[in-house]
Amino acid sequence: MGLGRNAPQPYGASHMSRLREYLNTVTGLPPNPDPDRLPLYGDRRQLAQIHTQYFGPISNRTLEDWPLEWRRVNGRAVSEMRAFLAEAKRRFDAAPVIRGGRDTGQRKTA
Repeated sequence: MGLGRNAPQPYGASHMSRLREYLNTVTGLPPNPDPDRLPLYGDRRQLAQIHTQYFGPISNRTLEDWPLEWRRVNGRAVSEMRAFLAEAKRRFDAAPVIRGGRDTGQRKTA
């Protein structure tokens, strides 16, 4: 007899299962972020999902700190898709590139 939903889960498992579920349900998005094929406006949740699809995981709460113009529509804060994509691209391009690998400490000196 399994514990079902009440079974103990490792840290972050709930978040990862929601992310996996979302990624499995996203269909119809263009392979590259094309504002002409995306909605004109999106709320924080929708924008976070689009960011996750194209640039990497992000929380909708993180978008609260982004310098985007928000409009209140039916109790939801929405922003223009073009402005969001421009800011997301700017942040992605500004992120440092980090080289992976193991440092063995044996560096050659010339």
